[in-house]
Amino acid sequence: MSGKGARYMVPILVPNDLMAAINKPVSIRAEACVHPNNRLVFASTQGSLNHVNGWHSVQAVCASAGASSSITATKIRHRYSTMYALQELPENERSAFYRHMGHGKEVNQLVYQCPLAIEEVVKVGRFLTELDAGTSAHMSATSTSAVSSNVPAGENYT
Repeated sequence: MSGKGARYMVPILVPNDLMAAINKPVSIRAEACVHPNNRLVFASTQGSLNHVNGWHSVQAVCASAGASSSITATKIRHRYSTMYALQELPENERSAFYRHMGHGKEVNQLVYQCPLAIEEVVKVGRFLTELDAGTSAHMSATSTSAVSSNVPAGENYT
């Protein structure tokens, strides 16, 4: 299938639990008036050689479910790219993801990855929260009660 902007081909990833739902319309193509020469999986009906419009389909499902109609492929790609960028992965895995999503390393770094200040606050904040709760993997075997703060009695350091 052509990727974002039709610049190159990307594989289609279909979860096993969706195969029955995809095979159903394929099995009734003749009854649905799909043109015999239309080889597309999501083919238009009424003898057309085109495919159905995914955006219209998503909007119709959202409307019937009473959900927000602002769900788009672009927003879904943005969400997945943002969540992927938060993971610490080797560069070769990131490159494969960038290619599949239709953008390069620079776009991912500038648009989807957390700015350095936000990343710092999130990572350091998580560490300090875990340390405060006594659940940090970075804590040594020594109890925190054995660590002296060397703060003279009666002095306030806030």
